[in-house]
Amino acid sequence: MPEQKSSYETIKARLDQIVGEVQKKDTPLEKSLDLYDEALRLGNRCVELLDSTDFSLNELEQADDAADGAASVAEPARGTATDPQASQDTPQAKAPVHDDGNKPDEQSQAS
Repeated sequence: MPEQKSSYETIKARLDQIVGEVQKKDTPLEKSLDLYDEALRLGNRCVELLDSTDFSLNELEQADDAADGAASVAEPARGTATDPQASQDTPQAKAPVHDDGNKPDEQSQAS
């Protein structure tokens, strides 16, 4: 497995280089298309490596824990200050509605 890991790391490093090259504004279209094709081949090779690797139970648990940690960092908890919709979802942020379905502002304008 160490050989596969170094191969995976090598492929990942090359993919990072490709991304950097494609993002440059002065990269010609033809070269970008060639890099795209190379990236597809490298991505397929990574999938093959991962599919052929036998992970131990401990490695799978570590990967699962890492994925859970990344998800909690990427998605703030609902109702927190870092959640952009927190103020929209809280009852305090909504305008009161009367029995006739109108908000107080609409009622005075309708009269």
